[in-house]
Amino acid sequence: MEIFYKIKDLKNFISKYKNLTIGFVPTMGSLHQGHISLVQDARKENDIVVVSIFVNKLQFDQLDDYLKYPRTNEQDIDMLTREHVDVLFLPHEEILYPLINPLILDVGKFNQIGEGLHRKQHLNGVATIVLKFLNIIFPHTIYLGQKDALQCALIQYLVKDFFLNIQVKICPTIRNENNLALSSRNVFLTPKEKLNSSLIYESLELGQELIKKQESISYIKNKIKENLENFYIVEYININNLNRIWDSDNVNLNEKIIITLAIKTLESNTRIIDNIIT
Repeated sequence: MEIFYKIKDLKNFISKYKNLTIGFVPTMGSLHQGHISLVQDARKENDIVVVSIFVNKLQFDQLDDYLKYPRTNEQDIDMLTREHVDVLFLPHEEILYPLINPLILDVGKFNQIGEGLHRKQHLNGVATIVLKFLNIIFPHTIYLGQKDALQCALIQYLVKDFFLNIQVKICPTIRNENNLALSSRNVFLTPKEKLNSSLIYESLELGQELIKKQESISYIKNKIKENLENFYIVEYININNLNRIWDSDNVNLNEKIIITLAIKTLESNTRIIDNIIT
């Protein structure tokens, strides 16, 4: 596996393989099986696989959250090597943000819901860094995990809006034995929180069943919240049409629905996001 720290070196390498397909998996490191599943999909479907590891300060709304985000580069490199990744892009911040006052995308309506509403500048930071990566690497396909549903929708929108000839592949969420969505932040959970974590997906499944029964959106949200609030601080529960995830005002329960939520645990104060599609 080749490891590049500078844009010029990465571009020079990629330029040698113009006639080959490139699959790109963007990550912030602290890799787990969810990331590896994306890498494996990219490996099956492309000639060249490029993975990035970059903890993007712009998408953190709190400095302490950025500072404590787990960083495990040596372990990550070992994992990617075993998966036969061709290229790891491991840039420092000054490489991707060389200007004192960098331009930052404003993603508009995506900032009015879910992660965009509850984490100031988060999605602006996501869109900005992904656009930079796509302009540097210009892959044929970018691979994303369904767990970050709003990010997935945003990047699909970004690729379309900027006329980028890049496929966006959304891959299923990978879960542990308790149906907890794998996340780099799960390392912060206490043993008790890990044990009780099955309640999260059970609550999403409850919402799924209530949608099938054509219950009202407010009723469904309340039932999900009631199921969770003895164990978690509920930050938000949203119910939207999958193809209009940014629109909370015009939801049709007869179309494909996505339920998204964000909660915090009571002991470790770990933030968890998840979703289910019905």
